[in-house]
Amino acid sequence: MNAVGGVASGQIVKFTGTDGYTSTVSYDQITSGGFTMYDASGNPATPTAKPTLAIVYFANGAALDSSTGPLEVGLLSSESLVSDGSIWAKLLSKIDVVAAP
Repeated sequence: MNAVGGVASGQIVKFTGTDGYTSTVSYDQITSGGFTMYDASGNPATPTAKPTLAIVYFANGAALDSSTGPLEVGLLSSESLVSDGSIWAKLLSKIDVVAAP
């Protein structure tokens, strides 16, 4: 985020897909990793390592197909944990840093 001006306390990052879907994350979520995560059984889990908010363009060894890509935003975990689907935004076309509501 620093390469594009960063995000500060009191701001959110809004991700928008070409399908009109939006996902937002707060400064606190980005800096502290404060996302709800789940284990393979769907139970809430606390990661020991901070999840990484990422722009995804490749999955399972191939470029994303046209139903999700070319870009998608989501949370990655090194501990096989998953996040709420509301964090993920497929068909990513726009990223805005705006004042939090």
